[in-house]
Amino acid sequence: MISFDAKHSVNKLMFIKAMQYPNQARPIEGAPEGAWENEKFVLSSTLKEIEDSNDKNAVGLLNSLFLSSTSHVLDKVCLNIFSKLGDEQSLELLHKKYPAPESISITLLPYYIRVLQYLGGEKEIELLARIANTFWGLYRSEILSAMEEINQRVGRLVVSADVVRALQYLYDAGDESEKKKVLNLASCFTHQLLLSVILCGIESDIANVRKSAIAALGTYGGGTAYNAMRRAFQNESDESLFEDYEAWMFQNGITDSTPESIP
Repeated sequence: MISFDAKHSVNKLMFIKAMQYPNQARPIEGAPEGAWENEKFVLSSTLKEIEDSNDKNAVGLLNSLFLSSTSHVLDKVCLNIFSKLGDEQSLELLHKKYPAPESISITLLPYYIRVLQYLGGEKEIELLARIANTFWGLYRSEILSAMEEINQRVGRLVVSADVVRALQYLYDAGDESEKKKVLNLASCFTHQLLLSVILCGIESDIANVRKSAIAALGTYGGGTAYNAMRRAFQNESDESLFEDYEAWMFQNGITDSTPESIP
């Protein structure tokens, strides 16, 4: 594998300079004639080889390059590789370089989201919510996929009101698939206001969304959930969902499957 060592005469500073100007020849002062294009090619090839080989041994080098880089192009390449090979230090450096999502360019944002998806935890759920609340309408599907993967990795989380606000927006603006993802997340996160997001799903005109809402409501107890389920059951016109209602009732200790039996 090509690497940054004396054997291959690859200079890190030259690499960073080269990646700043990917579409034009701009030799570094004092560099030997022809070295510019040669180093640029070797270094670009190195990054490509690292990405293709999934070589985790190269992550330390990439972390160093990412922190030193002032190049939008190099940042994009590093973030793309971090989303597959990054480590805890990669995530720390990402937060150090970009302390807030608002400091990231729109074109880098999807790469940033993918790194959060691959490496993130509880803190990164909050950052994803901040992206949803700040960049209205952008990357909804990517944000939800990232939240789902973090939730699968970390488990149930207590979230802030900002996350609830983001989920409500993502539900309201989302298509059928995105609404179902929101409802699933609302059942996995913990906050007293998340029930209101699920209640929106129970009242949806789309049967598959209502189905997801029934499953999500199964994680909630109390009078509000019971009353919402009663109204939904009484108004339900899709017989294919009755089994889902009955499963919910059984889970909540309601043995009589008629609407009137719900407390």
